[in-house]
Amino acid sequence: MAIRPIVVGSGTPFCMVCMKREAKWAIGIDPNDYVSCAECFLYDSPWGKEHAFEIAELVDEVGREMGIPISANGKVIDDHGDRILAAIVLTSNVAMARVSNR
Repeated sequence: MAIRPIVVGSGTPFCMVCMKREAKWAIGIDPNDYVSCAECFLYDSPWGKEHAFEIAELVDEVGREMGIPISANGKVIDDHGDRILAAIVLTSNVAMARVSNR
């Protein structure tokens, strides 16, 4: 799955899932990509559902390391979803780069 942050210009676009003006991520490959907020990707996408356990573990770990609660009712809160998704994307990209350099 291709996912990347989008450059937000004069206004943040609407998430194609929840319709909130919080979409900061492009999912898929242009021209068939769509925009999503981090929370919808993490919890409502097929990838997020498949990796729910790992996402929950990461959210718990990051919250402990930060010393603040970043989740409620099993979901990440506020802008922490973008932090979690950015960490996943960065880690995935580094791992793919290491594999391709072997």
